[in-house]
Amino acid sequence: MADDYAAEFKNLCLALNMDEQTKMDALKKYERSLEFKLEGKPIYWFACALYDCCFSRSLVTLGGESQRGNYISVTQLLKTIELTFEDFIQKYLYLWQVTANNTEDFRKHVDNLRRKWVVTSQIYNKYKQIFTSMVRDPELNFKAKRSKKIKREITSVELFKFIWTFYCNVKSAFPNSIDEVLSSTQLLLAVVDFCFGEVMLTDPSLLSENGRNAFKSTQSTSIVDRLCQEFIKMDSTETKRIRDYHLKPLIKQYFIQSILKAGLENDKGIFEGSVFDTNVKSVTNEYDTHILKLGEYDNRLFLEGTVKDVRTPGDRTPSKQSTVPRTPSELSNKAKKNLFKVESTSLALVPPPTPYSNRKYLPAEEEKLLRTPISEQADIMNRLNNLILSYGNRPNPELEKILNRFEPQVKTNLITLEKSLSEKFVRSYCNGEPRAEDFARLRLDHGVRLFYRLFECIIKSEATRCGNIALKNVICNVDFISATFAMSLEIVLNSYGTSDRKFPWILGALNLHAFFVSKVIETIIMHDTGLSRTIIKHLNSIEETMLESMVWGKDSPLYDQLSECNPPRPPKYEQVKPTNKGMNTPNPHRMQRVDRKRGLTPLTSNASPFEHLDKQHCTAPPTSGISGIRVLPNLPSHLPEPSVPREGGAQTPVSALVSTITNMGVMSPPPRPPVKKSLQMFFRKVYNLASLRINNLCERLRFGEDTMQKIWTVFEYTLTHHVHLFYQRHMDQIMMSACYLIVKADNLNHVTFKQIIECYREQPQVNDKVYIYRSVLLRTESLPSTLQCACPQNKSGSEHGDVIKFYNSVFIPHVSSFVKETSLGTLNLSAPLSPMPTLFSQKFSPRRIEGYNISVSPRRASSVPPYVFGESPTKQMDIINSEVRNNSSGGGSSAVFFKDNPQWSSKTVKSSAKILRYDS
Repeated sequence: MADDYAAEFKNLCLALNMDEQTKMDALKKYERSLEFKLEGKPIYWFACALYDCCFSRSLVTLGGESQRGNYISVTQLLKTIELTFEDFIQKYLYLWQVTANNTEDFRKHVDNLRRKWVVTSQIYNKYKQIFTSMVRDPELNFKAKRSKKIKREITSVELFKFIWTFYCNVKSAFPNSIDEVLSSTQLLLAVVDFCFGEVMLTDPSLLSENGRNAFKSTQSTSIVDRLCQEFIKMDSTETKRIRDYHLKPLIKQYFIQSILKAGLENDKGIFEGSVFDTNVKSVTNEYDTHILKLGEYDNRLFLEGTVKDVRTPGDRTPSKQSTVPRTPSELSNKAKKNLFKVESTSLALVPPPTPYSNRKYLPAEEEKLLRTPISEQADIMNRLNNLILSYGNRPNPELEKILNRFEPQVKTNLITLEKSLSEKFVRSYCNGEPRAEDFARLRLDHGVRLFYRLFECIIKSEATRCGNIALKNVICNVDFISATFAMSLEIVLNSYGTSDRKFPWILGALNLHAFFVSKVIETIIMHDTGLSRTIIKHLNSIEETMLESMVWGKDSPLYDQLSECNPPRPPKYEQVKPTNKGMNTPNPHRMQRVDRKRGLTPLTSNASPFEHLDKQHCTAPPTSGISGIRVLPNLPSHLPEPSVPREGGAQTPVSALVSTITNMGVMSPPPRPPVKKSLQMFFRKVYNLASLRINNLCERLRFGEDTMQKIWTVFEYTLTHHVHLFYQRHMDQIMMSACYLIVKADNLNHVTFKQIIECYREQPQVNDKVYIYRSVLLRTESLPSTLQCACPQNKSGSEHGDVIKFYNSVFIPHVSSFVKETSLGTLNLSAPLSPMPTLFSQKFSPRRIEGYNISVSPRRASSVPPYVFGESPTKQMDIINSEVRNNSSGGGSSAVFFKDNPQWSSKTVKSSAKILRYDS
C-alpha cells in the first residue's frame, strides 16, 4: 500500500477514534479487494471496508446487552471523508458487498439501509407537501440565522426542522414496528397533527388560512381525519390507532423524562418561546444518542438541503448496450431512449418489473394517474380492505356449508391450525419488542380474513371438480393450509409497503419451506380474480424466486422426494409436459407458439390443481373400526407423518394429512409411478420458467431457433443427469453456462461471456442482484445424502467465485461427457435435441411490435382456404378476391389491396391499414 494512502487511512481511523483491531481487519479486507478494479478514491473503498468490519463487530453495553457495531455512525464516517450517503450506497457499498464476498447478513443489511433511505425520502417529500399546505409563509431557507431573544416568534424554518426531528425521534422508538411505507406515513400524520395542535395553542398565526380553517371545521385540536383524506386518501382509523395507542403514551413519557416541556405562561404548549429552544435541544440530543447507539444514517441530512435524489433497485440506467452490437437504425425507439437516458432526478419507489411467468393472469393496466408512491401504496391497501370487507376471522357461511359435509373434527383442525400459525406470526413479528404486538395483531387480522377468502375460493372450485373424499384430503392437507396462510400474510405485508419483513421472511416466521409454498401460488392467483395487478406481480415474482433458487437450497425436501423416484433423478420435460386430456381439441389453425414475453397458458387447463390427490381417492370409503374415522383407499404404502418442523425449516411431503387422522386402514397400493404427480407439476413449472428465460436471452443475443434448442438441451441434460449442480445455486447460473457452452460449440466468436451477462442483466428477475453471477458456489462442505454419490465434497469449507470460474471449474467437467469432438474441431451434442415447452395460447389481442407502428395478432380460423403460389389453382384466388370484396363494406381493418381495383379509395386504404395481420 502506498504511504500516502496509508497516512490517509490512519487519519480517518484517528478521526473516528477507531480501535486497533477493527482498523487492522479493515486494512486486510481492503487489500484483498485490490484484485478487482476499483474505480474512485481509495479512501472511499477503505471506508466501505471499515463499515463492513464495524458491522461484523459486537460490543457489550453497560446494561449487559450485546450491540452490533462499535458506536461509529455511518453519518460520522461519511462526513469525515466528505462523501454523500447516496454515493456511498449506490456507487461504493453496493459493489463492495460483491467484491468482498460478504455474508448474507451484510448483504441484507445494505439492502435494508438503501430501502430505508428511499422510504424516508418519500416520507420527507410528503412532509414538505403537508407543511407548505398548512403553514403560513413556508419559505424553507435553512441557512437563515435564528433570533437569540428569550421571547421571540418561531419561524417557519424552525418549526419545519423541529417537527421533522421530532418525527425521526419518535420513529426510532419503534424500530421493528413502524418501518413500512404506510405505517411510517401514518405516524408522520399523527406527529404533524399533534404539533399543529400545539401551534394552535401557542401562535395560530404560524398556520395558513387553510390550516386554521381545518381546525375550525373540526372544532377540536385534531385534524387527523382531514390529513388522511387530503394527503393519502385513506381512512383515518389506523392513523388514530397509532396516535392514541403509541404516540400519546410516548409523548407522555417524554414529558415525564423532561425531554419535552410545556410553556409555563398560560400552559401554551411546547412551542412557547421560553421553552422552545430547550425542547429543540432535548429532542436533538435524544436522537443523537439513538444514531450513535445503532450506527445508522441520520435522517436530518434531508434538512441540510444537500441530499441528492437517489435511485431505487430496479431503476437502472444501463451503462452499456446490453445486446449484441447493432446499428442505430436497428435499435427500437425504447432502446434508443434507454441508451441516452439521464439518471432520474425524481426520488421515487420504482414499481418492480413484471416477471415473465404467469402474465396471463395479470389484469389490464389501468390508466396511470399522477400519484406519489405513498398514494399508490395507500390505493393498494384500500383495495385489500375492500377485498376482505365481508370476511371475518372464521369461515364464512359458504365455506361452513362445505366443511359441514365432513365430521366436525375437520373444521376444528382447520381453525386450530390457523390459530397455531397466527401465534407463530405474532411471536416472529414482535421479536421481543412489546410495542410491536399491536401492529402484529392488526396485520394478522387482515391476513386471517384474507386467508379464509382465498381458502373459500379454492375449496368452492375444488368442490365442483372432485368427490368428497378427495375434497376432504385437500381441506385436511396441512402443507396446503400453511402455504395458503403464509401467502395471505405475505400479501398483507406487501400491501403495507416494503419493510425488513419482505419475502422470504414469512417462510422463516412460520417455519415453512419454499418447496411446498411454491405449489399454491398459481392456484391462489387462478382462483381469486379480485387480486390487484400489483399483488399478482408480487406473487409471480415470489414463485419465480422459489423455483429459481430457494427450492435448490440446503435441507430442501426436493432431494428426499427425488430419492423416491425411479430412477432417482428429475424427469425430462417430455415426461411432465401437459397433455390435451381435459381440454377442448384445439383448432389446428390456432395452434401457435406462445409469445414467451406474454407468459404461459394454464398448465392443466380444466384439470384440478390437486389432480394428484383426486385420482387416488375416487371411490366411496368404507368405515373403519374407529368411530369418526373413515378409511382412505389406494393411499401409498408409506403414510407420511404430519408436517412438523425439521432441521433447517424443511417439512414432510405435501401429501401429509392433519395429525389427528391416525390408525387408518390402508388397502394395497398400486404400482408406484416413476415420478409422482406433485413432482411432475413442480418440474413442469421449472421447465416452463427456464424456457421463458432462455427464449428471452436468445432473443437479446439474436440467436436462431437451432441455437436456442441446443441451449435448452444442455440445460435439460444438466438438470436430469447432474442435479447436484443446482444444489445451493441459482437456476440462471446453469442457464448462462449452457448458453456459453453452445456459443463455443457453434463457433459464435462474436458473443462473449460478458455480453451474455449484460443481456441477462436486463431480465426482470435480476433487478440489480449482481451476486447471481458474481458469487457462485464452487465447492461445498456438505451435500444431501442423495447427492453425495454424484459430487465430491470439500472438507475445507465452501468456496465461491464468479460465474465464469464456475463454468470452467465445475460446469464443464460435468457436462463434457455430453459433447464430443469432431474432425472439424467443433463441439456437437452427443444426443438428439430435446423439445422445448410448446404451449398453445388462447386468442389474445394484437401485440405491438416494439419500435414500429405495427401490431401482430394470432392467425384466426377462416373458411377461405389459403392460397399457395405455384400450387393452388387459379380459381382459388378468385374465391379469395370475392371474399375480400364482400367484406369491404364492413370496414374491416385487415384486407388485401389491389391497385387495379377502383373501389378501393385512398380513404378506405387509410382506415383499413390500422393493423396488419401476418398469418403463418
